[in-house]
This record gives sequence, structure tokens and C-alpha cells, in this order.
Amino acid sequence: MNKASATIDDNGLSVSNSASDERRKGDRRQWPTRRLRHRRRRIQIPAFLPLLLIAALSLTLLLVVYSWQSAKTINAETQLYGESITKALANVSNEALTDLIAEQGQSPMLQNLKQHPHFLYFLVESKFGERQLVLEGHQSGIGIPSLPLSASQRVSQGNRAFTTLKKTVGIVEFYAPIKTSGSHVLRIGFLKPTFYWQPGAQYYFLISLPLVLLTFAAFSSIFSTYLPMHRLGQHFSSMNEGKEFETIDNSQTKSPLIDDFNALIANAKNIVREIEVKQDALEIDRKVLYFDKLRTEAVLDALPLGVAVLDVAGSVTYCNKQFLHFFPGASPNIVGKSFSEWSPSLAVAAYVQSGRKSGGVKPGELQYEYAQRGNHTKVASVSMQTVQAADSGNSLGELMIIQDVTSTLHNKRMSEEFAIKAAHELKTPLHVVKMYSEMLMEDDLEPDVRVESLNTIYDEVDRMADLVNNLLNIAKIEMGNITIDKTRVKTSEFLNDIYDSMIRSANNSTLTVVKDIPESLSTIVVDKDLLRISINNLLSNAIKYNREGGEVRFAAEETDDAILISISDSGPGISEEDQRHIFDKFYRSEDAEIRKKSGHGLGLTLTRNIVQLHHGSLTVESTLGEGSRFTIAFNKKSNIVERGRV
Repeated sequence: MNKASATIDDNGLSVSNSASDERRKGDRRQWPTRRLRHRRRRIQIPAFLPLLLIAALSLTLLLVVYSWQSAKTINAETQLYGESITKALANVSNEALTDLIAEQGQSPMLQNLKQHPHFLYFLVESKFGERQLVLEGHQSGIGIPSLPLSASQRVSQGNRAFTTLKKTVGIVEFYAPIKTSGSHVLRIGFLKPTFYWQPGAQYYFLISLPLVLLTFAAFSSIFSTYLPMHRLGQHFSSMNEGKEFETIDNSQTKSPLIDDFNALIANAKNIVREIEVKQDALEIDRKVLYFDKLRTEAVLDALPLGVAVLDVAGSVTYCNKQFLHFFPGASPNIVGKSFSEWSPSLAVAAYVQSGRKSGGVKPGELQYEYAQRGNHTKVASVSMQTVQAADSGNSLGELMIIQDVTSTLHNKRMSEEFAIKAAHELKTPLHVVKMYSEMLMEDDLEPDVRVESLNTIYDEVDRMADLVNNLLNIAKIEMGNITIDKTRVKTSEFLNDIYDSMIRSANNSTLTVVKDIPESLSTIVVDKDLLRISINNLLSNAIKYNREGGEVRFAAEETDDAILISISDSGPGISEEDQRHIFDKFYRSEDAEIRKKSGHGLGLTLTRNIVQLHHGSLTVESTLGEGSRFTIAFNKKSNIVERGRV
């Protein structure tokens, strides 16, 4: 089945089929990617439309000016005519007034008034406001207003202007009292023309209105077509400048084109919003992965092991901080490099190379020496493990682990030496016991020899018992299986009791034992039996390894910081070389004088372990030929020393 492949280059995107790539090579299309650039286009308006609009507006303006000037002229003529006719009618005699009322407007004078084009009404009112003569003009649709005259207006001649109730028509009314009657008032109303309301003005507007409407209709049609395109052009320009996508207000134009554009923008916003949501999710995932990466690296950096990951080509893709500690002198920038490029150890580089060429079969561990600060040589162990994909099982590279095995090898060597020395220490007394046991089996053995043999066997058995007890105590302490039974102990009484027990063993010698133990020492909380063993070991050594006529000093003192218990002797002393090893198991000095004394080399080891169990310290000070002093110190900051004196 043919597979399609897609490649993206600087010119665009091209898609080809691997099976027919050569056949379509000449027919392949390149689609260049360009930034969209919008050119603003000005709206092309036909040339006759502005002229038509100007002509319509000019005609309308002329009609308005003409109407305004005509209204002004008519108002002036009406004013003059109204004043003269009012004055003439106000001076009629009673007989003429009676005839006017009786004829009800049929007189020639009133008929002439009625023919005036702006005449509205003529009426005569009595002093009680009763209308005795009413004459309406041709503008009968306007009607006679019901606005009465005031008292001052009823006794004087004048005019007033007002509008109808609907405020659509202006009226000017002339009034005057009829002088011969004394109780009647006449009122004559005329239409007050304006520039928009006068007889004949509607015809002017009917002429200009279609032309204006036609012009505006043409402009409206053009703008309804071109204005949306212009607004779209401006919007595209702002979008091209990097502004945010926004819809266009279409409430006025109601253009379908803008509606489609707004729908497009809305869909684009939804797509952008979905992309932003996905980007936010990806950013959160990236931060979580980054946090997991940092946490994993922190965990790997906290390991006491050197960890490195190699890719399939053998280059380092990751290493923790401890890894470079096993390669002193190596460059800190090893990521992306193979071992042969940076490793100062040729053995490790060869080991990695052999692991890659073994075809999946990894070599055993490699041990090599490396130097740390101070040129201390240490031993490291290197191992490799293949990293495989969980789904396919394909190899993803190699995992290298390096660990310091110096202490492990030292402990192993010490364990072997310990077993050899323990066997040797047991072999000698067993050999003596066997030899004397065989002597006791003889029938003709003299009584003195028999007693001596029994005493020798007893001493050797006692020596083996001490050796076994010391070994058991040391093993329990080192394994953490020993139980410490701490009790409150009066320090002075406890030390005096130990002194009294040990002085008896020194009475048969020429040694001088000096005690310097104050009575006012603070109480301590210790395991009496274990601490007694450690102090007895120090006193026994001071007596055993002393010279003839020497001195043993057993002292204690309390300072502001600690309680100090010291045992001094005047023996041959301990060399500086021996001082570095006297607390090691089975260690004994090479000095011939020391070798003459019996011992297993376990007493000081046990003593130091017991003191350390009580959070104390054991130190030694010695000078060859002058003697030695061992000091046990219990710090008052620990819980061993209780506050207060006893």
C-alpha cells in the first residue's frame, strides 16, 4: 500500500506519493506563502450623482428662500389690511352695525373681506362674550379659536398672534371696540403664512421632493453596495496591522456581506478560542512535565550513586550530579558526547564500548580506581542495563550506574581478617587445652603436674570465655541488637565501687594506685554493667601494661561542659602509629614488650563502642617512655548527665 508523505520547505507545502513521486515530479505545484496585504480602494461614485444632488439641494434652497420672502411680504400686507379694515368697521354707526348683524355677513363690505385669500373669520361679540355675528372664510377647516379677549383688549384696538391647538397654523387676529355701540367688540382673523405653510407652497415642495428623494435613493443604493465593502477594507487593514478580530456593527447598513463577514469572524474567534484552550492545556501539561522532570532530577541527584543515560549511539543524554564525582578532571559538559570523547578512564570507555558491541549481552561489573580530593584512592563499580520501550521492546539506550564500593571492599576485607584473627585467637588456647588434657590422661602423672595442668586448662578456658564474650558484645553493638538498661547512677559511688574491685588485683604488684574522685559529681544516667566493663578494661590495661613500681591514676572531674573520667599509667607509652589503630578489632602493637602480655586486641574496641552508645567520647594521650592517659567524656548537653549535684 502506497504511503503519502508531506514536506514543508521555505516555499510552501508539497504532497507526493512515494510510489509515483518521479512521475508527478514535473506536475507538482508549489503554493507560495505570503503575508496578506490589503489595498484600500476608494468608492467610485458616478459623476452625475453629485451634480444631481447639488441641483436638488439648490432648487430646494431657492424654494425655501422664495417661500420665506413671500410669507414675509404677505404678512406685511395682511398687517396693513387688517389694521385698516378693523379701524373702518370700528367706526360704523349703530344703524350700520344693526344692519350688519341683521344681514349676517351679506353686506358688500363683508363679502369683499371674505374674498381676501388669507381671511379666516369675522365676528362681533357683545360685552358678555356672546357672538352675534360670525363670518368664516374659505379656510373653514381651521375653525374659529375659542381664545377670549382680556378686559384691556376689549377696550382698545390692536392685534395678537397665536397658533391653533395642534400648533400647525399661525393666526393673526385684529380686534377693536365698536365706538358707536360701546358694548360690542369686533374680531377679524387672518392666516399668518410661514415659509413652509402658505397657499401654493405645497406645490413647490411637490416639485422638489421627488428630485431630492430620487437623489438620496441613488446615493442610498450606491452606499448600500459600496459602503460595506469600504468598511470591510478598513477592517481588513486594521486586522493586517495586528489588531484583534472584531465584528462590524451592521445595525444601520443591514448588509448581507457584513453579516457573512461577522459570521466568519465569529467562527474564527471560536477556532482561536479553542486553540487558546488547547494551548493552555498544553502549557499546563508542559509545566507538569517540567515539574516531574525537575522532581525526577532532584531525586536522582540525591542518590549516592552516579547515574547516566546513553542513547543508542553511546552518547550521554543525561547524568546526575554524583556521576561526574567518579571521573575527576572530566569536563562538566558531557551531555551529547560519547565516553571516548571525555572520559579520563580508558577502562570505563572500553567497558562501555564492549557493552554496545555485545549485541544486548551486557558485561559484568567493572571495578576501577579513581582519586578524590587529597589524592585518596577509592574504588568504584560500574554496571550497565539496557533501557527498552514498554510497548515495542525496542532499545532506547543504556542506563549506567556507578557506586563507590571502597567501604564495601574494606568491610569485606575486615570481615575476612576478623574471621582469621578470631580463629587464631581460639586456636592457641584450644591447642593448650588439648595438650594438657592429653597429659591428664596419663596414669603416672605426678600430682603437682596434674594440678598445674588443671590450672592451665582453667586459665585458657577463662581466656576463651573472655574472648567469646567480647566478640559477642562487639557484634551486638555493631548490629544494634544490644539492650541498654539505663538507670540513675551516683557517679562518685559508682567509680569508687569500681576502684575497690580493681585495687584487689593490683595489691599483688608493686604498682601504686592513686584515686582522685570528688564526692560532688552530678548524677549520670547509664547502663552500669556496660560502663563498668569499659572502665574495667581501661584499668586492667593500665595495670597490665605498666612498668615495675609504676603508678596508676584513677581520676574524675566535672567542668562546665562535661564529666571527665580518666585512667593514667606510667607504662612504656603508645606510638603515634599505634594510636591510630588501637581501637581497631584484634589490633596489637608490634612492640616486643607489649607482645609479651596476653591479650586479644578487642578490649579497647569494646570500650569505645560502649562509650559511644552512651553518646560519650574516648580519647587517648600518650608519650613513649612516659605513659598513657585514656579519658571518657560525657557532655552535659546530652541526656546522660543530669543537672544538679549529689
